[in-house]
Amino acid sequence: MIFLVEFMKLRNTLVILFLILGLGEGLSGGLFYYFSYSATIEENFSQNLLAIAESRSEHIETYLEALKSNMVDFSSDGKIIECLVDLKENISGCDQNEFVEHLVTNKLPAVEGLTKVFVLNTAGIITASTKFEDLGLDQKEAEYFSVGREESFIKIAVSSDYPDKHIFLVSAPIYQMRGSKKTADFLGIVVGEVNLSGLEKIVKNRIGLDKTGEVLVAVQEQGERVYLFERLFEEAALINPGPAVPMREALFGNELILKNTRDYRDEPVIAATHYIDLVDLGLVAKIDRSEIIGSYQVTLLERMAIFELIILVIFLFISLFFARSISKPLESLTIDTRIIGRGNLGHRINFDSQNEIGQLAKAFNEMAAKLKDSYTDLESKIKERTHQLNQKKEESERLAIDLQKFKLAIDNVSDQIVITDVEGTVLYGNPAMEKITGYTVAESMGKKAAVLWRLPMPEDYYKKMWNTIKINKKVFIDDIQNRRKNGEIYDAKISISPILNNRGKVIFFVGIERDITKEKQIDRAKTEFVSLASHQLRTPLSAINWYAEMLTSGDAGKLNNTQKKFVEEIYKGNQRMVDLVNALLNVSRLELGTFMIEPKNCQITKIADDVIKELGSQITSKRQVFIKEYDSIIPNMLLDEKLIRIVFQNLLSNAIKYTPEKGTIKLEIKKKVKGLEISVSDTGLGIPKAQQDKIFSKLFRADNVRKTDTEGTGLGLYIVKSIVDQSGGTIKFKSEEDKGSIFVVTLPSKGMVKKKGIKPLT
Repeated sequence: MIFLVEFMKLRNTLVILFLILGLGEGLSGGLFYYFSYSATIEENFSQNLLAIAESRSEHIETYLEALKSNMVDFSSDGKIIECLVDLKENISGCDQNEFVEHLVTNKLPAVEGLTKVFVLNTAGIITASTKFEDLGLDQKEAEYFSVGREESFIKIAVSSDYPDKHIFLVSAPIYQMRGSKKTADFLGIVVGEVNLSGLEKIVKNRIGLDKTGEVLVAVQEQGERVYLFERLFEEAALINPGPAVPMREALFGNELILKNTRDYRDEPVIAATHYIDLVDLGLVAKIDRSEIIGSYQVTLLERMAIFELIILVIFLFISLFFARSISKPLESLTIDTRIIGRGNLGHRINFDSQNEIGQLAKAFNEMAAKLKDSYTDLESKIKERTHQLNQKKEESERLAIDLQKFKLAIDNVSDQIVITDVEGTVLYGNPAMEKITGYTVAESMGKKAAVLWRLPMPEDYYKKMWNTIKINKKVFIDDIQNRRKNGEIYDAKISISPILNNRGKVIFFVGIERDITKEKQIDRAKTEFVSLASHQLRTPLSAINWYAEMLTSGDAGKLNNTQKKFVEEIYKGNQRMVDLVNALLNVSRLELGTFMIEPKNCQITKIADDVIKELGSQITSKRQVFIKEYDSIIPNMLLDEKLIRIVFQNLLSNAIKYTPEKGTIKLEIKKKVKGLEISVSDTGLGIPKAQQDKIFSKLFRADNVRKTDTEGTGLGLYIVKSIVDQSGGTIKFKSEEDKGSIFVVTLPSKGMVKKKGIKPLT
């Protein structure tokens, strides 16, 4: 008992405390050294592993490019081109057996791992192959034919039944060559099947991988990861389904170092991921953490033990000194505080020292003085705080009910609602997702929406979308085509909104999608009907026009003045019908996308002057003032002369038609930094402000112009805007009723891009 009391004295306790602190300090320093050194070793291993992944990826890419290059060399083989030309032109100069023998003898041995070579004609039929049973097979639906028509192609074909039968499919287009220039005469495609032996040599090279390191490669096939070669350990478990699966990250195109993950054996590893875009191949280089730790653990423990012993001795001497200097005044302070602790709040501690113990004594005196006041105030504060907590509880319960109502509403809307992170990975989806896309919420979670249901659109479309929501942080609304799980393509109206945190940073996106396939089909059917009806109307209208001209010219006998006036009215009315039918045909071709754009090197001012000359009689009859201002230097541009003429005709004829006599019309063409600017201004009727948002709509005519001119179609400005939009340009306007309007068209400096179509605009 006496020993226990002596042990518990402050001085002894402080000595023990200092020793414990010394021990703790030593342990902390040792652990810090341990983890710092460990982190350095792990970082070195990680960087080495990343270098291996990058090196293997570069080696694989070089190998793949070599395969494509070999197939391009095959496509320029004179014997193959000669035989394809003979077969295409039905010349008996090419013997098919000799054709096949040429492939077997000269092409098959030329590339290591090449197991089969075959040639497709322009219809996608195999006309020659190193395997005779393939002759005559139709391969026009194969990807290596559809893509290989334009450029060399390579892909890994995965066999689910025979993993050792995975192959490379490599193809290149064959063209007939004339001199040193390639013509558009497409002859066919040469295709090679190459086994994966070359790739396997690169992957299974163990340089730098120590005992447990290995390199894995896999492809994504129908939503599943398919590993191309056997792994190092046959007793391996399944792929670890954790949140950071190395191969999944690699196939998503994320090039990372994962220091705390597990491999397919459920063993802790360090892994480096890489993505080979050329064949959508994921690569993972990994090594067991146990192998890394074992290399430095013993040395570190020995150093930590020595360090700990030195710290302990130093703290023993320090503790003896400080324990004595602290314990003595504290013993005196303890006696006084016991008096206060018994309830004598009027007792004061007399201690003159200015150090921390003196300040503690002063604090005790102040505490005793204020303690009575605190007791009185404490009960009222407890009651107030209890009331506040009860109020917060009620607010939380109301909020929980509101959130439940909100979730119920979201789950029952017919529109698809998806929440993704900033990279497009699905975090939430409502039940409508499965109805629209075919993917359940469960199978969509953690995957990128673009990988699941995106139908490839032009690159500029996605660039504009990401720039809007991620850079400008604004809502993106547009129509798009996507693909359902069953492969069916559907039309959708999408709205993607960025959600920002309190610092203005995008933290995730909320996308709302509505299936508008039926509405699109109905619109297209209406447009096709208008196109068909307009085509059918052109024939009788042309006949009426012809007969009216014959009657007017007297070919069927001389007409009296009354008869001639009636025929002229018939002719004018028929001309208006022809203009309307032509306008309807142009609208249908614009909406169906069947019109063609054929740009040529043109001088736009010459086109403008020709249109002004055509409209000159109308300007003269209304005694209008026409002003034109062109920049001194207007360069030639790639333009479709017919389409630009339509733009000038509509803008200028509208200005003339809706400007009263003696009014002013002005045409300006100016060279700007980003393109060419055309402006047409007038002092005419103007457009009512309430109707300006409809000015580019089909069949729309403002109220004020319908009163003065009943013959317009309401299609001119719609056609102009469609042409400008298709040309990559913009059109805008300013107008004030009874004061006039100004329309400004901007065309890109590169001009118009060629577009294939069935017919031009009329």
